[in-house]
Amino acid sequence: MEGLNHSESIRTLVNSGSRVKIKLIRFLPGSPQAECLTMLQRQEAITQVIDVQSTLRDVVADWKQRLGCEFEVISVDLIPDKCEDGGLGISLEGTVDILNGAQLCPHHYIDSLRPGGPAAFSNVLRSGDELLQANDVVLYGESHVTVTQALIKAATTSQRVRLTVARKIQTVNVFMPRPEESLPIAYPLLATTDDRLVKAKSESCITKTLDSTRAVLEQVYKFL
Repeated sequence: MEGLNHSESIRTLVNSGSRVKIKLIRFLPGSPQAECLTMLQRQEAITQVIDVQSTLRDVVADWKQRLGCEFEVISVDLIPDKCEDGGLGISLEGTVDILNGAQLCPHHYIDSLRPGGPAAFSNVLRSGDELLQANDVVLYGESHVTVTQALIKAATTSQRVRLTVARKIQTVNVFMPRPEESLPIAYPLLATTDDRLVKAKSESCITKTLDSTRAVLEQVYKFL
């Protein structure tokens, strides 16, 4: 097989029949040939990692562009098990958009995670996440049968299943009280010097016979 490229070598091995006699060469550890092979293997491993990371970024970026800024796109690798739920440890809920009585784009969400299953073990996926893609197969907008079959096929034919989902970003509404409702107006009456309390008495026309505690409480009630 000396002088053959990779594809030619594979073709030769495949067409060799049921019995194959192979002559091998093994380089001694520390020899220039062995060090060269080790360096090539390391470079190949680094290249594979870069390719995987690049593909992951491309998938996430592509879906973010399609869905917009209201959604967070998450991609996670799952190792399927042998359980009857398809091996990923998720149950699905399917819905469809309805416009003027017509059923439009289907959606499939994670309904629940099997305790101890691959999805739950990832500690990334949640109930309510919408399925977008499994490996290279797009699930978004597909029928329930198509999505189920695609997940089962991915779990049974792949050692790892890269599941990409969308999660709606939750916005936090911050309550900003109006100036007359905020605490700082009433708070100084409870945490100021005697001079400030006297001024409040004067402005409110409180008689001098009231004790200071009652005067403070009445002023607080007026501001609340």
